[in-house]
Amino acid sequence: MPVSSSAPISIKTAAGSGRSIDTDGRIDITSGSLVTLSTGDVVTDGNTIDGETPHGMLEFLGYAHSSMSAWPTISLPSGNAGGAFPGAAGTEIQYWGFESYQNANVSEIDAWCDAWFERDDSNNRIKVRLKSGTSAAMATDYWGYITYTGMSSPTFWVKHNYDGTVTNVSNEWSGYDYPDESPNITKDTYRQISSNGSNGGKQFFWVAKRITYSNMARARVVNDDVTFTVKIVSGGVDYTASMPAKNVVLEAKKGEEL
Repeated sequence: MPVSSSAPISIKTAAGSGRSIDTDGRIDITSGSLVTLSTGDVVTDGNTIDGETPHGMLEFLGYAHSSMSAWPTISLPSGNAGGAFPGAAGTEIQYWGFESYQNANVSEIDAWCDAWFERDDSNNRIKVRLKSGTSAAMATDYWGYITYTGMSSPTFWVKHNYDGTVTNVSNEWSGYDYPDESPNITKDTYRQISSNGSNGGKQFFWVAKRITYSNMARARVVNDDVTFTVKIVSGGVDYTASMPAKNVVLEAKKGEEL
């Protein structure tokens, strides 16, 4: 049944003439879809419906249901669509965050993993990219999409969290070795994705690197139970989607195995 966008709302008018509802003054109805709708489980967050039952028809005036999808599966590459994100068997992110590389014959070696979050306003979604690899080969971009609908003037946020502290030893990366080393990133603290597109994207990056030859020193970064949470705030309501926790273990060694 269509709901009018302006008052008054008339069930009789919506139903049309000659229907069983075309009767005035009925007070003996105690069950049925309208009664269920007015007293049952109705989503009241982020719309015109208040929390008190029974719900009057005017509360549904201009009603728009707001929702956000759960943590996604893989969307791209299309050949891996529907796979766990991360964790899909046979993909480079099957063991996202577990990377190890040892080589004594190259100038620099590293192992790393990456997560990227970007607004795609025209398609009502948050794009999430996961990558994981070493300097031995190019890494594939894996994308998943968190979609949303019915949001009024939404704001977008993302955070990472984990158990315990980060282990970081013998690392020769010249930048931030893991997200919390950046002054702009704090564990369990939301960062706002304030603008649309790649220019407004937020990255979380871990890396272990060695440039000095050594048969003993091994760069190592360990971060247990890492998770990401995307949040959309609309109408004073928080909508969230979180990645299942994954361990990050990165190792890089420029030397021979003893």
